[in-house]
Amino acid sequence: MTKKTSNSDITYNGKPLQGLALSSEDEVFRENTDEVLDYIRKTVPVLEDGEFKRWFISDHAVADGVLKDRENFRRDWEENAAEGTWGKDVAPMIGKWGMFDIDGPEHKRVRAPVSRMFTPGKLKLLIPKIEEAIDREIEHIRNKEEFDFISEFAVPMSTNFMAALLGIEARDLVEFKQYAEDLTQVFIERESENVIEKAGAAKEGLEAFFHKVVAEKRENPKEDLISLLTEEEKNPITDKDIVDNCVLMVIAGKVTTTDLLGNGLVAFLQHPEQLKEVQENPELYDAAIEEILRYDSPATEIPRYNRNACQLKDVHLEQGQTLAISLAGANHDPEVYSCPHQFNIHRDEPAHLSFGGGAHYCVGAPLARIESKIAFKRFFDEFPNAKLVDEKPKRKAIGGFGGYREIFVKIN
Repeated sequence: MTKKTSNSDITYNGKPLQGLALSSEDEVFRENTDEVLDYIRKTVPVLEDGEFKRWFISDHAVADGVLKDRENFRRDWEENAAEGTWGKDVAPMIGKWGMFDIDGPEHKRVRAPVSRMFTPGKLKLLIPKIEEAIDREIEHIRNKEEFDFISEFAVPMSTNFMAALLGIEARDLVEFKQYAEDLTQVFIERESENVIEKAGAAKEGLEAFFHKVVAEKRENPKEDLISLLTEEEKNPITDKDIVDNCVLMVIAGKVTTTDLLGNGLVAFLQHPEQLKEVQENPELYDAAIEEILRYDSPATEIPRYNRNACQLKDVHLEQGQTLAISLAGANHDPEVYSCPHQFNIHRDEPAHLSFGGGAHYCVGAPLARIESKIAFKRFFDEFPNAKLVDEKPKRKAIGGFGGYREIFVKIN
């Protein structure tokens, strides 16, 4: 790097803003996210994180530009990351996750068949299954005075959403749910015994499970995502492609749906006047979902790797650097959003970046909007007087995700 911004003196509460101090795994960051990101954005919007060998971007204009520039900024660390960076030293230990970590024609080949499941016509067919999944969980909590919204409502409901999308047969639901719960628990908390080991074993088990399902769907296709992928003729994808992307969707779809529901519930219950407005005018749910996504994004950070040397703000970056795009920071940039730390369902401002951008814009975004809208409307229709037990529920300490570990709610 021919020019570096000195970051050794950039601290918050006396702690250098490097490494884990830039993620929700750090308690100070977790409890003061807006304040920390405001300080970084104002001081060093393109921050060199020497500890993690990356650059942390909190400025909306820079983040938006990087996400939309598919030619110069890519997701494939294997092809684009330089030696001595996060993308070269750490990303290989995490591995590649289906279409998330490939670019260009190969990315298009794998993503295009998946995207066909998220057309308006296909999604309309899923609505009855979504409603059934929501109603099932509502019945489970109906007679409880108090319950944890995350573990007793959002988690099982998101699992049922995913089962419906993928076309998991009733006879296989117990096995699928166990794998899905074990695999994604690591994205909720990591204090439980053997949670990481269980996640690794669950990933292997889920891959074998999906190989079996794919074989069955090739013989007997139905109206579901896996069947759609097995029938693809124009750009055929392999069984491994299908399995990799199914595992990816279980993680990305299930975890972010859980967090979207939890974050939205807290936002609504902490702003009862706006909840009342939405309850009285259900057409406002669409705008409310978008504001939830901006105000408290389920995914808080995503990576990119620059293919060519470039200039971001006043920083010159050599080719192959790892860029950590802070979606939480960009979504709260006061240059774009007025009073960004206020929840306001009537915003008329640029769209949030919570679904990313460019070629890697979240393929499941249309489904996330539909399922969260139906879930919130049904929940608040059934429990209009729901209240938080703790006005400030416990956040989860997982980097890259902005959700809650638990949210205790009173409904009766």
